[in-house]
Amino acid sequence: MSATTWVDDLKAAIRAYSQSRRAGPPVVRVTLSNNESRYVLRASEGPRDELISLDLYPENAGDLIEVERPVGEGQVERERVTREVLLVHPIAIRKFELLDEHPGERDFGFFVEAEAD
Repeated sequence: MSATTWVDDLKAAIRAYSQSRRAGPPVVRVTLSNNESRYVLRASEGPRDELISLDLYPENAGDLIEVERPVGEGQVERERVTREVLLVHPIAIRKFELLDEHPGERDFGFFVEAEAD
């Protein structure tokens, strides 16, 4: 399975989870084949559609960096990003968990862009 298909399937599952619970974005925890678990801010397909790029939450979600991105003429959008990105082959991912818990932070969850109409 390609990284794009894998990421698209994950995002679809997250959207379905949020809609079925009428809730905001879930907390997403990934467990790798070495049994390491981390919270994920966002996921995208990586280089050559072979790897998945996982933006990982830092130990303290307050350590996220706020950046401004241009979105139009004279307009900017503020976005929180992480300093830690993990590139991993899909086979190295043991499981993803969609959780309705926030580990000590109110503004914590997986960010999925809205589906295009």
